Amino acid sequence: IVFFQLPVLYKSEAVVLVNLGREHMRPNLGDDLSVSRPQLADAIRTEISIMTSVDVLERIIQRIGIDALFPEESQKKGKGGVTMELAAYLLAEKLDITNPKNSSLVNIAAEHTSPEMAARVVNDLINAYKVKRLETLASDDRVRGFLDSKILEYRRKLQSSEEKLDKWREETQIHSLIEDRSNILQRRSALEQSLKESQITSKQLNDRLEVLEKQIRQVPEFITPEAIEQSDRQVEMQLLDLRRKEQELLGKYQEDSPFVTSVRNEIKLVEEFMSKKAVREASKSVNPQYADLQKQINNTKMEMNALGVKQREVSQLVQELEIKLERIQAGENTYRELQREVEKQEAQLQSYLQKLDSLQVSEELNRKDITSVNVIQQASVPLLPFKPKHGVLFYTAIAALLGLGGGIALSFMLESINQGFGWPQQIEKRLDLPVLISIPYRK
Repeated sequence: IVFFQLPVLYKSEAVVLVNLGREHMRPNLGDDLSVSRPQLADAIRTEISIMTSVDVLERIIQRIGIDALFPEESQKKGKGGVTMELAAYLLAEKLDITNPKNSSLVNIAAEHTSPEMAARVVNDLINAYKVKRLETLASDDRVRGFLDSKILEYRRKLQSSEEKLDKWREETQIHSLIEDRSNILQRRSALEQSLKESQITSKQLNDRLEVLEKQIRQVPEFITPEAIEQSDRQVEMQLLDLRRKEQELLGKYQEDSPFVTSVRNEIKLVEEFMSKKAVREASKSVNPQYADLQKQINNTKMEMNALGVKQREVSQLVQELEIKLERIQAGENTYRELQREVEKQEAQLQSYLQKLDSLQVSEELNRKDITSVNVIQQASVPLLPFKPKHGVLFYTAIAALLGLGGGIALSFMLESINQGFGWPQQIEKRLDLPVLISIPYRK
């Protein structure tokens, strides 16, 4: 009897996988560039709260109907007796939503007297939950308007910062602090090296000039008669040597021999030189050695003058580079401050542009009903009831055992209550006397 009085309930279950998707990535709308990423446990609690929200429950009730969901309550209270609030409360009592520890899975179960209705409640709950979570986690027009205003604001700030930096560059003629400094240092190093080499060359030329001037002081400027006479004697000696050599060659070769011809040509040249002796004595000629030394001195002085001009030009360039380098160092703080301001405004602008792109992608995915929730196991119609858990035979066996045990206990209880003697042995035991005869009692 008890078994038939128990309500038969069926339980249908489904499993949902909830990932930390785009819906949970909430960008900070302030100047902070970070993105809020919740913990898994917090995200799961949020999802379960959405599943069990009154709005989701009411959508299920409206789709299925109060009378179909709660036929017994509707019969007891009559038509219209079960309100939407009461139906939502009763439906929440029939749901069992759990999350295994350290897991992204959510188990959704529903109990009902009808197995088909239990499965339908779970599946409708999942569908209503998907729609509700998109409505809850999706952004609204206020977010888009805020992002558009911030993008416009930082575009203006970036433009203003870039104009200030360009104006400073134009005034100081510094376009890139690091690059300009590097170029100046390289040019200064090259000029200093060139100046150093020029100074070494100048010293060498100066030493050479001193040697040449010392040599030219020891050489006469013009050739004297004594020098001419000495030179003529040397030429005469050379002429005698050539004629002696000619005689030796004639003893060995013919007159048309190349060796003889060559010696005779040299003799001819020497004789021509000797024939101009009177002219040499009459003219005052410049000493060739002196002239050569003078030429070398003049060339050395010209090189030194040109080198001096080059040194002055290089020194002036080095000074100009030093001034420019000092100007760069003096304006370094200003440049870095302006550059940091430009980079800051650009980073803020890019951040809000990325947030807007993410928002647009999220809205597009919402329109296509793409979420980060995956149904691992759909709810199916259960074949066996959830309650009662045991069948008729189990409860019949329990009843038989309880009846047998109760009868035995009752007989022992009645026996203990009776104060008379029912057996001869009881009399012998109580009175300590033997029983001589016993007469059966008959009604």
